[in-house]
Amino acid sequence: AVQADYCGIRSGRDDDKLSVTGLTSVAGSGLGAPLIVESPLNLECRLSEEVTIGDYRLLLGEIVEVHASEAAFGEDGKMDARIFDPLVYLGGIREYWNLGEKIADAYRDGKALVRE
Repeated sequence: AVQADYCGIRSGRDDDKLSVTGLTSVAGSGLGAPLIVESPLNLECRLSEEVTIGDYRLLLGEIVEVHASEAAFGEDGKMDARIFDPLVYLGGIREYWNLGEKIADAYRDGKALVRE
């Protein structure tokens, strides 16, 4: 979280983010965009649109290539979210969180509330 936050608050024009954070980059295969080696999941995206919202800019992108560590998948081919250990930024309260434990199965458990 500290490394991600630093990369978000500093410009690459002013600082060598990789040197400061100790992260390593390699070129991706989709667009050649830099990937972070230490991250189990990298997405190469192409900028599709930029929307101004007040003082902010919303950048919309198209995912061109997904790079996921093989270690994050079990022998059955299913993703193990604990290996990915996603970092979630909550903008309203300006905090970083992880996901914690699985609590339900999508597209299945909600069916318990469906009236026949």
